[in-house]
Amino acid sequence: MHTWEYDQSKYSPNMRILQVEDAPKITDVFSKILTMKKHAYSYEHDPELGIKKIQNENFDLIFLDLTMPKLSGFDILEDLKQKNFDTSKIIVITASTLSDKELDQLKGYNIHEIIFKPISLQKLLSTVENFSTKTILN
Repeated sequence: MHTWEYDQSKYSPNMRILQVEDAPKITDVFSKILTMKKHAYSYEHDPELGIKKIQNENFDLIFLDLTMPKLSGFDILEDLKQKNFDTSKIIVITASTLSDKELDQLKGYNIHEIIFKPISLQKLLSTVENFSTKTILN
């Protein structure tokens, strides 16, 4: 796990973003892009550590991979739902084709959005910007 800190007063309204993703190549790309945009970005490759971090730290936005070893994104979402965690700040990322049942299940978790891999630079930036704007307006 690696974390970059920033002076929030200097860069606000940039966000604290966590990514739970088992692929280092993906977290490397997210890290470069999001820290360049002055977000405080951290990641967990181990989903068990990721769920602890989600529960114990305050993040503005969470990117959650759906398919990981040990625990899937579905497992993590179910655990968070059982603990009444606000899942509306979670964006699910997947390379899988989802069935209607899986899409309905994800909607039931009240997540913010589902993004399909591969993710373009423009899609990542617009997703973060749209989320940030929505959060500021609410």
